[in-house]
Amino acid sequence: MEDAVVTMLAIAAAPGAIAGIFGATAAHRRGLGRRLRRAVPMTCRELAAADQAPKLVVVTGRVQPGPTGQLTAPVTQRPCLWWRVDETHTYEQELRTYTTSAVTHRAQAIVELSDDTGSVLLDGQVFDRFLAVYDIDNPTGFQLATHDIVKGERGGRRKLLARLSELGICDYADDPPASFTFHEMRVDEYRRVTVLGAPVRHGPGWRLTALRGGGSSTQDLATLLADADREAAGLYRFARAFAMVSGGLLAVAGVAQVAVLW
Repeated sequence: MEDAVVTMLAIAAAPGAIAGIFGATAAHRRGLGRRLRRAVPMTCRELAAADQAPKLVVVTGRVQPGPTGQLTAPVTQRPCLWWRVDETHTYEQELRTYTTSAVTHRAQAIVELSDDTGSVLLDGQVFDRFLAVYDIDNPTGFQLATHDIVKGERGGRRKLLARLSELGICDYADDPPASFTFHEMRVDEYRRVTVLGAPVRHGPGWRLTALRGGGSSTQDLATLLADADREAAGLYRFARAFAMVSGGLLAVAGVAQVAVLW
């Protein structure tokens, strides 16, 4: 009987834990909404001249080479300001089973964001987060990076794999996978973007860094704020409803189980 009681308690705790996870996620999104409300729109000159910058700013401009200069994307060898490569490879095991692993490689870059008033520095990590970073010149969507996909199988793409191995991106020489795919994303020069970022000191001026949070792109700050509020409210409603329904069902099941035990 004691084992049955312990099992019942464990089962009863599971819905509470799930509801707690959704509640914590909702709290995170609500916190993001509060931070977004404190974001201050600024020009590059205003930010560069500020003695004390706000914790969160919104700056619009064009990206161009900064201290790290122009980079070369590892897969396509095309020029860019920042790149990311998502590497996925599949190994064939015994009995025709497969295991797939994914690895992400990122460029460490600092670019320049400029408008008609001046310029500030921008961490390449901002592009990786894709949080309120969007391409104003692309009206059909807000995909900031250029995207290329390269696929191959065992024994293929040898020159590409040799070059990537020299760059430390992959090394299939001793244990080649059955198949592999490289998703390369690049940020090209002079793309016009709006950035939501956190300023940090960089020499005499400021550098915009990535805002901690999820990974989404949107049209403007108001849309991002509305999305965060709507998502938080939905998660709270789901967590509350899930806890109530599962709690009621468990209560009924518990009464029935006790009746059986007695």
